[in-house]
Amino acid sequence: MIAGAAIAVGVLVAGAMVAGVGAVAADARERPKTTTERATVTAHAGRARATRSVLGEVVDERSAPVKAAMVHLVFADRMQTTKTDGDGAFGFDDASDPILALSFVADGFLGARIDGAQLTETGDLFWSQKLLRAKAGTGRVAGVVVDDQGAPIRSFHVYSMTDAGAFSPEELTPEKARAMFEERHRSYRAMEVEDEHGAFTFELPIGRRTLLVDADGFRPDQGPHVVDIEDNGIASLRVVLERSNALLGVVTNKVTHAPITNAEIFVQGGGGSHGRTDASGRFALRSLPRARITVLVQAPGYRGLYVGGVHGDRSRDENAVVELTPLDDASGDPYHAPREFIGIGVSIDAHALGLLVTDVIRDGPAAGVVNKGDVIVEVDGLNLSGRSMYENAGAVMGDEGTRAHLTILRDGQRRQIDIERRRMISTPER
Repeated sequence: MIAGAAIAVGVLVAGAMVAGVGAVAADARERPKTTTERATVTAHAGRARATRSVLGEVVDERSAPVKAAMVHLVFADRMQTTKTDGDGAFGFDDASDPILALSFVADGFLGARIDGAQLTETGDLFWSQKLLRAKAGTGRVAGVVVDDQGAPIRSFHVYSMTDAGAFSPEELTPEKARAMFEERHRSYRAMEVEDEHGAFTFELPIGRRTLLVDADGFRPDQGPHVVDIEDNGIASLRVVLERSNALLGVVTNKVTHAPITNAEIFVQGGGGSHGRTDASGRFALRSLPRARITVLVQAPGYRGLYVGGVHGDRSRDENAVVELTPLDDASGDPYHAPREFIGIGVSIDAHALGLLVTDVIRDGPAAGVVNKGDVIVEVDGLNLSGRSMYENAGAVMGDEGTRAHLTILRDGQRRQIDIERRRMISTPER
């Protein structure tokens, strides 16, 4: 976690039977109801409800009690309100499900809001809430991160930076692009979260911010999520991540077949995880975009290799054996050395119907078969229309020796072509 990031800790215990809770529960149950609570009870008298108690405490960063904090228990059709006592304790005796939220407000502190999804345990509940002292010029985002089944994700990272807003390509001059990059770099914040309810609280400078969340074993966040941070205010956010399949593999020397330690593996284009090989040359990428993807594998002393055709769009894990070609200079910099790829030997650009062929590599597999200006519209039965260029490029590449079954458009006519994929050298990215 970097400076400026903070987590407000909430602890939920079913039945409120934990050490030291009995006295809190007793005080809370004996406290007279507020005017709002009395009105709420009167308005709903006579309704058949299954009720339970919600008890708790509010403390500051040093675990000292926060007195007179306003606590709101929010339901679909009503809200109950109470204040903490001299010990920071509060209690609601007639809470009914479903609870939408539990919120806390106190003078001199940043507020907090707990999503009702974290309050689903049956029976009486006890909640311990830590409030952070307010700082001028800051606010907070309070959120929850869940999987596509609604279950909390307990371990994840949250990233935030200034939102650049919308602009046209004509407006993005080199000077403006540089200024935007520098501002986003200065505004960057990150935090690591471990919370059994998937909850986080992120203190941030005021202004419009973008947030992204990632978690091992889940696909990249489909954000960014844009929030407005107000002075001493609190914004709410709910993030849903989809579970991902994994790419499991080993990286070896193409000549000696020895494992390569500390090789780097990057997902190209649509986000996702990156990793390094261990002492046995093995790696695991557990956060893949839902697409056919390309990964770059590189290590000092070797040519980098683009590995395409990886199925991030499947439920089962993918496996790969990656062989890197050693450089003549064993200490060579992989970032500037020529890289290799396994494909058909064409240069491409994005096209509305798929991929536009901008050049054909001399003596490559596609030479004499594919022409500059052809449009590749299908690969192995996959329609390329509407997909990203990275996904389409990954579909054209694949395992060495396999055949790519292409459908191309040439002079308005569709043609079927089969081309064997081969390993070739490309120029490094600068």
